[in-house]
Amino acid sequence: HDGKLHGMEALLRWNNKQLGQLTPAYFMSIAEETGHIIDIGDWVLKHSCQQLLVWQTKYADRFPDLSLSVNLSDVQITLAVIEPLVEYIANTFPLQKNSLELEITESALIKDAASSATLLNKLTQHGISISLDDFGTGYCSLEYLKLFPVSVLKIDQSFIASIGKEKRDELLLVALIAFAKALSMKVVAEGVETLQQAHFCAQHGCDLLQGFFYSPP
Repeated sequence: HDGKLHGMEALLRWNNKQLGQLTPAYFMSIAEETGHIIDIGDWVLKHSCQQLLVWQTKYADRFPDLSLSVNLSDVQITLAVIEPLVEYIANTFPLQKNSLELEITESALIKDAASSATLLNKLTQHGISISLDDFGTGYCSLEYLKLFPVSVLKIDQSFIASIGKEKRDELLLVALIAFAKALSMKVVAEGVETLQQAHFCAQHGCDLLQGFFYSPP
């Protein structure tokens, strides 16, 4: 919220000759059902780390704390295929500690909480940060946040969109931010599209703001 660039999120698109540019909403469920998400996830994470290392080297003076967040599929967590990949990345790319952030969803946590917690704790040992995406829209309880090594909470854009429109949603947003800060977590506001939203989120303690107001994908 200081107006400086601190990080990016890797967004996957499928450039289809017939259908144009497709977001994961069109193909992710099929990729997960067929198992292709494993290869896709490997490719995305490796290329993301490769690019992050280039930027960290090139812009070390201008952006000393540059980070990159990459979404994980529930399948990658459930099958535990992400651990050897992260170990490979840690040994291949000399990234700054905690500059790679892996985003998980609440649905991934509730399927097998114990196994997921063990896996995520192993990932953090490689200098990886774990963020909880779309916070406020799922099933996450206080017990999960105590169990999992989550250091970043990403407030869902539906709450950000309500700023200036729905007072009750605004109050809930303020409460979510305060809750995360009380747990010493970094708070990211997703989907910031207006100056009013940016000011509101910064005023109430969000650490990072993300959305079209700053840059389209």
